[in-house]
This record gives sequence, structure tokens and C-alpha cells, in this order.
Amino acid sequence: MFNDISDQVRRLDREKAPDFAFLMVGGNPGGFFSIIENCVYQQDRDKDYGPEYPDPEGECYKALRRARQNIRSPWFINGIWNSVYAILDEPRIRKNRRFRLVVVSYAGLFNHDDKRCDDWSFGIWSGKQPKLTTKLRRDINGVIDDGRSMYDRLINYIMFNPKVRFIDVNSALDGHRFCENTTEGSFESQNANSWLWNLEWPGCLPLVPHSDSRPDKFTVQWGLCRKCGAIGQLGELQRPFHPKAEGFAAIEVLLKKELQEEFAGIYPGIGMAN
Repeated sequence: MFNDISDQVRRLDREKAPDFAFLMVGGNPGGFFSIIENCVYQQDRDKDYGPEYPDPEGECYKALRRARQNIRSPWFINGIWNSVYAILDEPRIRKNRRFRLVVVSYAGLFNHDDKRCDDWSFGIWSGKQPKLTTKLRRDINGVIDDGRSMYDRLINYIMFNPKVRFIDVNSALDGHRFCENTTEGSFESQNANSWLWNLEWPGCLPLVPHSDSRPDKFTVQWGLCRKCGAIGQLGELQRPFHPKAEGFAAIEVLLKKELQEEFAGIYPGIGMAN
């Protein structure tokens, strides 16, 4: 959430003056979780999600409409603005002429050109398995595209502060989104090819640590899940529709390439390894 940024800035090491930071913010207040719940997983067995998209009476249609309204609203734009300046106005950062803040946002989640995905669903319960139609995939990506356009316009043109820059990382996931055209064409090959986590039910169970902070105790909750390994193995903690290690690595390569020239000007002789 936007208000969390100020708290995170206050937690910075007081003994060091930072030169660089990444910021990814806006997904939750923008409605990302609501889209994934109502349009993709429909994981609440007791909730009536209504007719499938694009029926305007369905919860998916409403979630996408809310998200479009959110990212164009003054409160959302102000939230992005205030989040950026919560960082830039930190006293040590404000005095540091070399400091740079890079803002990134979500990449597109789906390939929306492969018709074979039209009859597939990531829904986990019988009777709550919305189809990943071309229109649904295109419209989910469209909301994310609109968000990236807003970030670019606000940060790179309206804000126009030399210490902050928005970089579009969408291309980093090219060929590795959900519903790509794989050789096998199977659900399993789609998940393996994707650089985004999926809720591979029942192998990936939604979990959250207990309030007593014991690392071996978890309660079922949406948003964080464990993909169990062999007997005795803890498996991996992951967030559905967030990047896997391969996705983060691809984003890192893109960002290094984008920033190399800029940082060479700030720090003469600097080299950024691939």
C-alpha cells in the first residue's frame, strides 16, 4: 500500500546514505488482487462470482472496471506521487545528488494470441473455473498496459525529476507469460515455460506464518503459497502471478542494460556485469 513507503524509508540504515533504490508500488491499491481472484482463480468456495467475463453482472467484469477507474483516479496518481517523494524527500537522499530511484510496474501476464488457451482455466474448484478466453487475457493485459502508461507519463514527463525514472520491464517476460504456444501444448508445459508463478493446485497451498512467528507453523491464507517438495522438504514459498527466479533474472538484465549508460555518467569508469 502507498502508506507503507514512508515506514520503509524510516527503517533505512541511519549509518549509510543510499545511492540507489527500486520501487514497485500500486498493484494492490490498483486492484491487482481483485482481478486475479475474480477473473482467474475464484478461490473462495462460498462466494458467488456471477457469470463469466465479459458479462457485466459478473464479478470479473466489475473487478476490471474498478481497476481501470482506480489507475486513472486522482487518489491513485497522488499515491504514486507521494510514494516517490516519500523516498526523494528523505534528508540524506535529498542531499545526495548521485541518488537514483527506478520505478517499475507489472509486466503483461498473458500471451493473448494463442486460441488453444481459450478453454483452459486456472480455477481450483468445480463450478468456479472461469475460462482464460482471448478477450479476458487481452483485457487483463490491457489494464496493466494502462497502468504502465500512466507511470511513464507521470514519472518521466510530469514529475520530470532527474533523480527518478520509470522503466518499462514488460519485454523481459516475452515468450514466458501464461498461455504461450509451447511445443507440448499442455497445462504442465505452460506452467513450466512461464516465468510467473501459478497456483498449481493442490501442490501449491496458500500459506502464511502463524502470529507466533515460528517458521515451521503456517495457516492457510491466500497470497503466499508453498509448493511442496519431496518428503521432508519444505518446498518453495511463492506468490501466484509474481515472477519466478527466471523472471527476476530477466528483469535484472533489462534494467542493467537500461541503466548502464546513465550510471556511467554518474560514476565514471563503472561497469555493470550482465
